[in-house]
Amino acid sequence: MPSASSAPSSAPGAPSTAARPPGSNSTSAPRPRARALLPSLVLPTLTLAPPALDLASVRGALGQLAAVVDHADALESLVENHHALQLVCRDLQARVCALEQEIDDNFAAARPFVEFVEHKYLIVLNQRNRTQADLGEALEELQDRRDDSAELLNVRARLQTTLADHIEELECLHREIDALETRLSAARAVATQSSPADALRLAALHRECDQLRVDLRNARDAFRTQGVAIHSAENIIRAHEARLKKLEDSEAHLLRHMSKLESLLGRAQARHQRACEERDRFSDAAAVAEAATRRLTSELDEVTIARDKAVAASQSFELRAASLHGDVVRLQQDADATRVDQEGLETLQVQVGILQQKVEDVSRENGALSLRVLEAETACHVAEEERDQASADLLALRSEPVANVAPFKILATPRLLHALSLGTSLRVLTPCRLNSTSPETKVTHPSVRILRDVMAPSGLADPLRDADSASDDPVMVALSGRPTLTPPPAPSDLAGTARDRPIELDADDDDAGAEQTKTPVRVPDDSDWDAAFLDEGNVSVVYASTPWGVLAKPVTPISFERDSPHFQTLSRKLDELQTKHRQAAWESTHSFPISEDLRRAVTYFAILYAEGRQRWSRFGAAWKSFLKFVLLCIVAGHCDLDILLDRVFLHFPRPGECSKWYPGLHCTPRPANLFQALRDVDRQDPWRNQYRHAIEDHPGSQLPRLEGKFIPQE
Repeated sequence: MPSASSAPSSAPGAPSTAARPPGSNSTSAPRPRARALLPSLVLPTLTLAPPALDLASVRGALGQLAAVVDHADALESLVENHHALQLVCRDLQARVCALEQEIDDNFAAARPFVEFVEHKYLIVLNQRNRTQADLGEALEELQDRRDDSAELLNVRARLQTTLADHIEELECLHREIDALETRLSAARAVATQSSPADALRLAALHRECDQLRVDLRNARDAFRTQGVAIHSAENIIRAHEARLKKLEDSEAHLLRHMSKLESLLGRAQARHQRACEERDRFSDAAAVAEAATRRLTSELDEVTIARDKAVAASQSFELRAASLHGDVVRLQQDADATRVDQEGLETLQVQVGILQQKVEDVSRENGALSLRVLEAETACHVAEEERDQASADLLALRSEPVANVAPFKILATPRLLHALSLGTSLRVLTPCRLNSTSPETKVTHPSVRILRDVMAPSGLADPLRDADSASDDPVMVALSGRPTLTPPPAPSDLAGTARDRPIELDADDDDAGAEQTKTPVRVPDDSDWDAAFLDEGNVSVVYASTPWGVLAKPVTPISFERDSPHFQTLSRKLDELQTKHRQAAWESTHSFPISEDLRRAVTYFAILYAEGRQRWSRFGAAWKSFLKFVLLCIVAGHCDLDILLDRVFLHFPRPGECSKWYPGLHCTPRPANLFQALRDVDRQDPWRNQYRHAIEDHPGSQLPRLEGKFIPQE
């Protein structure tokens, strides 16, 4: 029946292919209305069962997409872990910096002990040398005493021989006396019975006997005298023997003392050698640790960059997965909402296959991304372990004794910032002609050159050098040790107080031609340096003696009073500046020509060079700050630029002039050591010590216009 046959065709989900007009969509909403408008025709219909949709594969793809989304969530958690690792890395870097600072502090604390050991080593060495000299003198005196003792023994032997001869002569005389007495007794017996001739003979015999008695008495006196002389000679010999024994004892004591000093010297040398080896070893270990830390930091930065790239790629993959997930959901909704024909179903299956292929591609890319993230995490963990190991090595190095280790790390100093603007300062200080646009206007007043010269240490003299390149101030020429051909400027008018005097930085054009050309001082080459003096021992001993103490000698200003209310703060700031940077001021006129090869060969000179640059940098910054205050005093009218000519201020060589000192260059005869060379060069160039040994020779002391110039008149 037509009605029966048409009933299934109107069932939902089974549309008829014959009733659909060409070009219409199966999912079109107005399709029932179009069918109602068609004429009622009885057409044969055939119900087609659509093939079953592979929803399992779609759900599997959705499960894979859910896994991708979960993995993306895990990557988000990895981002948080990355931030935590960055915080830990910053903490470790701060800890490494603190450890490096502590190591530097330990080096600074250990350096005085090393200098003390070196000083004690020099003292022991000098004591040993003096003891050896005393021992040589004692040995010479002992040899003289031995020669005297040998001579005394010879005299004693001769005296004993003479005594034996006298004893023999005395015995002979005694025998002769006995014989004569026997003859005398016999003659007396016969004399009673003899004639007068016999009596005469007997008298002659008596006289002869008396003469023999006198000779015997004289011989006995001579014998006694010789005995006394022999006794005194024996006493002298005994005294000489006692003194010889004392000299031998003192010689033995000196030998023992010399052996002790040699042992002490050997131990001191061994300790010094061990300290040097320990310092070198610690320096090498610290350098290796620092290099390892830098390498680990660079590797960690690379891993962090790779991880950031992986996170960015993961986010892009998440966006693609989200879009694919939306497409799949939309397709699933379309599949659940409608029933399509075979062609549409095949198209849908093809689209699902394409989507599955895309999902597989995304899964493979996600797997590769996960592998890259895992590799990045592994590299990060390895870098953290290596950095922890490096930190542990640094801690181990820190725990080792470093009392005898000299500092090794050299800190680079930044370039000094310009603290004064020349144009602003000159506009403030010059009321009239300095701002003139005429090309013939020149600032040649000595005060401008004074400001340029005092700004030389901090690099502020370059702009002023252009303003006054054709002239030099005689006072600064004398301060720098250069010959001058022009007399000092005439004294200025002192009428009125310092506040009433205008600030004059200009001069007549005629003054520019008054100064004559001067031959600059040739800066000697480094080859002129006497290389025998340039070693670590000589230079360290000179620095240990603190030769810059000569600048601490108090100087009374001549142009102002320290107790004046206008100059109390300036005097205090000047004293603080000169006290704090006294060594840098001395080094500015006594710098050593330390070459780069010497700095690479000897660590001590590298440290000395770097520390000198740091001191000079800090001194330049402090000098700029002080000059600001001087300019404020000038603007306030308390003084003018002539105050910088006062002998109380320090003056320095300008850029390009000789500030190095070359021991042996002008010294005849050659100095014995570096101390003598320093005395010679200070005597040759008194400006190097700011004329502190004879302040009356200071060029500022010879300018009449400076005396009491800024002292207010009553």
